[in-house]
Amino acid sequence: REEREEAEKVPTFVYVMPTDGERVFVEETSLVARPPVPFDDLKRRLYKRLEVMGVEVEEVEEEEFCYIPMGGPRPKRDQRALAFGGAAGLVHPSTGYMLANVLNRAEPTARAIMAALDKRRVAGGGFEGMEGAAPEVWDVLWSPLRAKQRDFLVFGGEVLMRLSLTEIREFFKAFFALPTDIWKSFLTLGMLQPEQRLKFGLGMFFRTSNRVRALLMFYGVAISPGKLLSSVVPNPFSKTKKE
Repeated sequence: REEREEAEKVPTFVYVMPTDGERVFVEETSLVARPPVPFDDLKRRLYKRLEVMGVEVEEVEEEEFCYIPMGGPRPKRDQRALAFGGAAGLVHPSTGYMLANVLNRAEPTARAIMAALDKRRVAGGGFEGMEGAAPEVWDVLWSPLRAKQRDFLVFGGEVLMRLSLTEIREFFKAFFALPTDIWKSFLTLGMLQPEQRLKFGLGMFFRTSNRVRALLMFYGVAISPGKLLSSVVPNPFSKTKKE
């Protein structure tokens, strides 16, 4: 009973991936948590889960311990240093995924870097006025469209870390009841336009349980309501170009 109560308050889940006929990769993890779930707790839960499933561990070839930073503020655009990947805040704030986002953003970021350098190239070699180069690239990495998108996804992560195990199950039952292209867009950092995010949010709201519906309304007011609202309501005066 104590273990069930612990799991209800601090949900975790397991990844399972067979690597061949005799070996399998398993990983106990939490979706999103603050503070992070201690590694010892994850390891204990994993072995208990395997025991319940009737899996006997004959040999451990390798152990992996990893924290993935999710959410938080965007990088400051007025700094001279430039970053990419996790250091640039490209981790999905609700899922921890990053690879697809990095691959999609690599080419436009590289073009922005080249454009910033070409503007500052001087005759005879070298560059001048480099203090303004990094902010120009940051503006490409974190355009207004991307910033609003991230505000919405950060809200999602903040909600998920506050849900119990039962509530998370109800949440994801509604999530995967959405049309496939909509939930895929959420996972792959699509939904750049506010009306797309609004459609996703309303779809979740009307498909989930009354309990989760009430929590969404509560957290919608309690967690950065201004940012959430501006992330789903189109601005008729905005001149932002679609990416």
